[in-house]
Amino acid sequence: MTIDATLYQRLSTFSGLTALTGDRLYPGVAPQSVNLPFVVWRRVSAVRYPAMGSDSGVVSVRIQFDIIAGTYSSMRAVVEQLRAALQRWRDPAASPEVIDCTIETELEQTEDLADAVLHRGIVDIILHHRES
Repeated sequence: MTIDATLYQRLSTFSGLTALTGDRLYPGVAPQSVNLPFVVWRRVSAVRYPAMGSDSGVVSVRIQFDIIAGTYSSMRAVVEQLRAALQRWRDPAASPEVIDCTIETELEQTEDLADAVLHRGIVDIILHHRES
């Protein structure tokens, strides 16, 4: 399994998050006309750590999550459940092994479109894992 699949499995089975978003969790891009709220994420960067003439296999990945909702309170509720699912998440039994996960930043935006106002929460995490 890849770290992306491991992350998706974590999010799609975290009941507090899925109670708010259902199955609307999308790596990359959300489909057109998706119901609100939903979560999209993308890998921003990855750092691999060398160790004295070899590769350690440890990777730190920065992932940005965008939470899109129709109301501010709905957006905040999804952000809080995302944080609960990921802050200090460790899974030594996962493949690849999840060493640690921390929330790096949280931002908020309001987008005033012609036909709607959307509330956007942006959460950046650092996910440390061991490559299989």
